[in-house]
Amino acid sequence: MPPATKRVVAFRNADDEFARIEGAPVVRAWLAGSGHGGTYREALGGACGRVAVAWLSWQLKGDAKAAAEFTGATCGLCARPGWNVRRKGLD
Repeated sequence: MPPATKRVVAFRNADDEFARIEGAPVVRAWLAGSGHGGTYREALGGACGRVAVAWLSWQLKGDAKAAAEFTGATCGLCARPGWNVRRKGLD
C-alpha cells in the first residue's frame, strides 16, 4: 500500500497541477505522514504553517532568509527530514 499521503484524494491532482504550472515559481512540498490537512490543526499551523509563512514572507515581502527555504541547491526545506520537495521556476 502507498504511503498515507499518496492515498489522499488530492495528491494526484496536486501533482498534475504542479506539472501544468509554467512561468511562475512553484513548490510542491508535503510532509511524510501528514494527510490532506497537513499540520494546520497543530498550534500555529505546525510545520506546514511555518513553510506557508516562509513562502509568503519571501513572495510578498522579499525576505531573503525565507527565500533560502525554497531556493538553491541546498534549500532549507529540501534538507528537512520527512519533507518531499519538488520545485521549478525558482533558480
